[in-house]
Amino acid sequence: MEYTRKKIAEEAQVHHKRFFRYIKAHNVEPTKRVGRTDYFSEDDAHEMLTFFAEEKKEREVNQTSSDDSISKDEYITTLKAQVQDLQKRLDSKEDEVPSYIGCCHKSSN
Repeated sequence: MEYTRKKIAEEAQVHHKRFFRYIKAHNVEPTKRVGRTDYFSEDDAHEMLTFFAEEKKEREVNQTSSDDSISKDEYITTLKAQVQDLQKRLDSKEDEVPSYIGCCHKSSN
């Protein structure tokens, strides 16, 4: 089965100009040309579709990484707030320790 540029571009969900740049950059030759329509082999079409699918996945991963950096910032802010809260609690416990020690020494005498 042969595939046209338009069919491959539609299946790959890429703009026809982007597809044209790909075939030009990778020196992919059509198996036949009828008028102004180029036809590509099934193997070439599969290779191109695989390339565009992997490229799309990579973009999605990069987008996810960008989204994660926002959530990382939020996570850092949350952790800083927790540290401050724990520091306050620790400070209040440190105030209790001398009075507890004094209480224990009085009991042992």
